[in-house]
Amino acid sequence: MRKIVSAFALIALVFGVVSCDNEEELQGSENGAKVVTLSAANGEFYTVVLSGQMSGLEQVALDFQCGFEYSSDDAFSKENTVRAGASSQYSEKPFTLTVTDIIPGQKYYYRAFYINQMLIYYGEVSTFQTDEWKGPEAVDLGLSVKWADVNVDAYRPWEKGNFYAWGELEPKESYKSNNYRFYHEGTMKLTKYCNDKTYGYEEYTDNLSSLEPEDDVASVKWGGNWRMPSKAEFEELMDSTNCAWIYTTMGGMTGYKVQSKKNGNSIFLPDASDSHGCGGGLYWANCIEPDLAPAAPNLYFNHALNRFYINTYIRDVGLTIRPVKK
Repeated sequence: MRKIVSAFALIALVFGVVSCDNEEELQGSENGAKVVTLSAANGEFYTVVLSGQMSGLEQVALDFQCGFEYSSDDAFSKENTVRAGASSQYSEKPFTLTVTDIIPGQKYYYRAFYINQMLIYYGEVSTFQTDEWKGPEAVDLGLSVKWADVNVDAYRPWEKGNFYAWGELEPKESYKSNNYRFYHEGTMKLTKYCNDKTYGYEEYTDNLSSLEPEDDVASVKWGGNWRMPSKAEFEELMDSTNCAWIYTTMGGMTGYKVQSKKNGNSIFLPDASDSHGCGGGLYWANCIEPDLAPAAPNLYFNHALNRFYINTYIRDVGLTIRPVKK
């Protein structure tokens, strides 16, 4: 694990007690007790492990907690700052926290803290710089295509990324028929990817059954021959002779570890829900339904309901994307 700040501790005596939420605002130290901000080190998948240390505390309150605040803002403004506890048990051994919600390629400020008797004490402020995102990894499962290790707009395998309506290139605040890209304004009639005049605006049809590159968000955002998977490629991934599907947790997120029976490699598909809050995982395929142009197939799984199959959704709903490439 590569160190990304000074290897020796950035030791500082508590320099004050700071008001936060319902904590009392006072100044001074507490009977010689001190909190120390130690080093930060890179972990897997663009995470960072923060270290700190406590010493000299003679009496521990019931609400004792130590941990870290980290922020992209050196003033630690509320809107940009996360406070996360690392331990509620006092010890003079170093405590650590793995931070998983940070953006690659960005500078952060952090400081250790402890809360005791409604007072919060901080250690010295230090910084870390996260590595630049290197892009998605193509995982070879021994199948007809390689699968990305992350969703579109995610940096880590367990992150959901953003929702996308089928064939759209940007996430939205709401996913409705009146703002879908391929409906003619004020109607639910299709203007592209329509094989049945019943569903086309002014009986429009075309011969397009799969997304063209300019309408495929994986191709547009990632380039490099990445694209959304086909229905057949989802079926290949689901085939029990090809892969084992193991329900598990990664990075605090539930989902399926999909492990190849051909070479042992694996990907993780998180329970990503959809824009309407449906549970489980739902991932768009790149084609329309042959007999229902306004709909498209998707991979759907819900461990709690024991569901695992190719589903069909109306195209204006937002789902997540897990790309593939040759």
